[in-house]
Amino acid sequence: MKVNVLETNVLHASDVVYWLDGSTGTSTADMQRVNRVLLVELDSHPNDLHILQKAGQMALWSRPVGTIIEGQASEVERARPASSTYALSGIVSDLDGKYNPRKFDINVGEGAGHAVVMYPTTTGTQFGKAGGLIGSLRLQATGQPVPWAVLELEVTTSLSDTMTFRAQADFKGDFLLSMSRLPPLPESVQQYPAELAIRGSLTATAEQAVDPEELVSMELGELESANFEEDIEFHVKPGEIRLLRSFEQDHLMVQPD
Repeated sequence: MKVNVLETNVLHASDVVYWLDGSTGTSTADMQRVNRVLLVELDSHPNDLHILQKAGQMALWSRPVGTIIEGQASEVERARPASSTYALSGIVSDLDGKYNPRKFDINVGEGAGHAVVMYPTTTGTQFGKAGGLIGSLRLQATGQPVPWAVLELEVTTSLSDTMTFRAQADFKGDFLLSMSRLPPLPESVQQYPAELAIRGSLTATAEQAVDPEELVSMELGELESANFEEDIEFHVKPGEIRLLRSFEQDHLMVQPD
């Protein structure tokens, strides 16, 4: 039986923002989406913006982008119309405290989709069989915490392969870095060489979330000497949960690069 289509409602979202878990991959291409609906507080957006929140994503409409087509719509009529971009900024956070809050400032509207990376809190981080790192970040000059800093651990697993793991300190400067994807040690290998780097801000405060993209490289105090380096070197073992402390300190020291 032939169905007579009276009209077709063609509707397009103007864009989509994807909230990604920065601890689950090396790049946004392989990071997993945050598995919860987040709280978004916007401070810059069009007056006619419409939002649909889902777990791990936020669909946007800057205006009613829809057309009623009489009868069956053709492929041309279904095609996405050209649209202008607009600024979208604010703070995204998790009411359950599993992810650190962060600021974001992006241009949306062209329909390409945008990835915004977030990081688990210490309570939202779980250590699996591969283990991980624990630490607390303090400024060398004042002893004050370094809130919201992002740490990047690069582990050399063979002569030609490395793996990258990331974590973000909380508002107190404390962090847990999970190495959940780290493979078991090959035979005759006792540990993996690793390098740890940090990006932070001297002006960050516990009360105000930051945009991780705006953080800058800083130096860390080495574990076995009083020196500071952009990348401190040590070794890790799968399954080990290691507390990191700078030389003769009870915390990791941080200073400007």
